[in-house]
Amino acid sequence: MNYLELLNLDTGNLTRSAEAAGLIGKRLGDQASELSGMADVPPAVWDGDDATAAVDTLRERVPPLEDVSQAMLYARVVLIDLAEQLQIAKDALIAAKSEAERTPPLSVDAQTGMVVIPPGLPKEQEDALRPFASRVSAQITMAVINANNADFHATQALEGMSRPGAQLPMSEPASMPGKDWTPQQITDWWNGLTEEERRHLLENEAPFVADTDGIPTVFRDLANRELLGDQIDQTRTEIAGLKEDKGDLLGGPGSQGDRRALDDQINAAEDKLAALEGLQNRINENGAAIYNDDGTYERSYLMDFNPEGDGQAVVAVGNPDTADNVVTMVPGMGSELSGVPGDLGRVERMVAAANTLDPTQETAGILWQGYDAPDGVHNAFSSSYAENGAPALGRFMSGLEAVQGGPDAARNTLLGHSYGSTVVGHAATAEGGVATDQMVFAGSPGVAADHASELGVGADNVYATSATNDIINAVPDYPWTHNASPVDQEFGAHVFDTPHDGGPISPFAAHSGYWDNETTLHSFAKIITGNGEHVPEVVHAPNNSPGLPWFLDPYN
Repeated sequence: MNYLELLNLDTGNLTRSAEAAGLIGKRLGDQASELSGMADVPPAVWDGDDATAAVDTLRERVPPLEDVSQAMLYARVVLIDLAEQLQIAKDALIAAKSEAERTPPLSVDAQTGMVVIPPGLPKEQEDALRPFASRVSAQITMAVINANNADFHATQALEGMSRPGAQLPMSEPASMPGKDWTPQQITDWWNGLTEEERRHLLENEAPFVADTDGIPTVFRDLANRELLGDQIDQTRTEIAGLKEDKGDLLGGPGSQGDRRALDDQINAAEDKLAALEGLQNRINENGAAIYNDDGTYERSYLMDFNPEGDGQAVVAVGNPDTADNVVTMVPGMGSELSGVPGDLGRVERMVAAANTLDPTQETAGILWQGYDAPDGVHNAFSSSYAENGAPALGRFMSGLEAVQGGPDAARNTLLGHSYGSTVVGHAATAEGGVATDQMVFAGSPGVAADHASELGVGADNVYATSATNDIINAVPDYPWTHNASPVDQEFGAHVFDTPHDGGPISPFAAHSGYWDNETTLHSFAKIITGNGEHVPEVVHAPNNSPGLPWFLDPYN
């Protein structure tokens, strides 16, 4: 690859190829699972020589499908990584080229990329320009070298997969992280692994890769998608078994209570399956939001999920490891796995608004629904949910910062909505704080602090808003709530407006409507892209409520 080819390179083609490979790999994996299930025919259903021959044939076809499926899924990782490395090289080349072109009378040769000093200059001027021209030429050359190195390694990996009968080489790492390792230590360890060792971990330690903060997003996504598919298959099998048990009861002396218990288990399993399938559909390519001006979309990455209880998930929109700006949103009361598709839409709208506001920077977003949120208002008055969720949020943000390359590699914004802001506050006020550059609170009941300066990022980097008709404004500053509201003037945050544009919007709808309000969405985008100083400040009306309505008061 030469200078001109890198300058005109469209990495979007590689990204689309990666997604196509991933889709093929997933479909082949699904077919392998289906054939494997078909081979498990109970003798009571079909027996004899024909049955044995059919089952043997089915089982013989499963391993080749699984091998090709894994190869295509790995090709997806290789191509995504190649696209990212080439984009980094291209960005470096363009930056160097622009630097030279802003320094007349220098120019950049259109074919070679070398910085040209025009002939005929006075010797003093030529001598002064030469070190600069040499440095920028070297930067352009290094960008081309880096692009070719990335291309070479990707080609080697893909060629190794294409040989007839070739198996992807794997090697077990010499050591595994200890339980007390920090996310930064895990990132350093991961970066020191070979491709063969990473492949071994994806194949044999997928739960570890999926759930470990400090491992790059692309690899966590690959592991989590595989585990999500397995969980869906297991849940379908569980439902089929429960229905079979119920059928046996209906034909026998089973009690009505036993049947009701089975119905409850079936309903719970079906709800779980619906949530898992909803998550899977949402993160697949055909479920991604198309919102960029050129018709492209920011793909989703499944960074973590937990099907237990109400369920949890962490999903990124765009790659947060390589973006210039990243907003991580923590949702509030009632958030659960089944609500991920809707909550992810809020993150997508913020990412779209930020990328539209400043297309010179890349913004990614994360939905961090990685804690057990309170189910109802009475639960939300307890700080226990925030206290329990704060350590996980803190570790996640530390892992994100480590993978990004350190505290100065990207601009991180932590946004808490409703009770999610309380989780953010507890993470920020815990020992060691939370790794972020700025915080935004929307519709907050309190953030476990009495002043913005207690949150560890400096009061000037704390922003808050509350719609005038938000039901949260009915929460007074009682001792049993979550300290001062961040929109109170005494709290010391930058308070911006979420205007009520009229109409019969209920206080409950207003509490959820921050991402439907163009004024607020634009303010979010300014803050996320580092332009928070351009967000107009307002003085929030003090809360004069004598107390909560009877149906919200936990002591009623």
